[in-house]
Amino acid sequence: MSQATHLSAALLQAPEARPETAAQQASALAFDWRTQLAAPLLGLLLLSVPLIAWDLDFEVAGWLWRWQGEQWLLKNSIWTETVLHQGGRALSQLGFLIVFVLAWRSRTRVELRRSTRPLLYLALAVLLSTAVVALGKRAMTYDCPWDMQAFGGDKVSLAVFERRPPNVADGHCFPAGHASAGYAWVALYFAAAAAGLSRRRQRLLLLGALLAGVTLGFAQQLRGAHFLSHDLWTAAICWFVALALTPMLRQSSR
Repeated sequence: MSQATHLSAALLQAPEARPETAAQQASALAFDWRTQLAAPLLGLLLLSVPLIAWDLDFEVAGWLWRWQGEQWLLKNSIWTETVLHQGGRALSQLGFLIVFVLAWRSRTRVELRRSTRPLLYLALAVLLSTAVVALGKRAMTYDCPWDMQAFGGDKVSLAVFERRPPNVADGHCFPAGHASAGYAWVALYFAAAAAGLSRRRQRLLLLGALLAGVTLGFAQQLRGAHFLSHDLWTAAICWFVALALTPMLRQSSR
């Protein structure tokens, strides 16, 4: 939330007050397939293999379950359920609303119209990232840890690609919807470049978004709502959605 407010203030500066020229902004937004596409994709694949194929997902969830006394003791905790689950989602929604309103208001002021497209990009990236994750949850049939017999539930424990018995109801826990409330803000990294913020600030905003996603995702893992791989794929989806929308920003910096 504070990151979105800070970026919005930078976006709403008059063009002459911004520290970088249009050429520098265009350079900052230049597509680097090795660091922006290939490296994240390779990292996703390399981390997914041990988590999913080698059952490390179950190992991590099992450790958290046993640590809580072979129960999901933190499932209804005020910190994991109220503060991080409900509060984190509400804070992300409020941040989206603020960015959208600022984008709309910037259209009415001539000196701020260059801010409109970056702000709209940020709002659209956050909205689409969470929507794509939500649609993925609807399409996939993977169960939450708390649903599985191995972790105190009533459903047989199935691997990701294992055939589901016809008498077992579908689960909708993959990817991690709640973590997308944090990871969706990785779009700040690209919007900050369009706003003319320094490389250091761009990286700090990216780090903040990743920390928000990790925090919200880990809270859900403590509750038994998701496996670690669910959060990994959510982070990747949010990054690739934000990356796919960056042509909006390149047009604004010409």
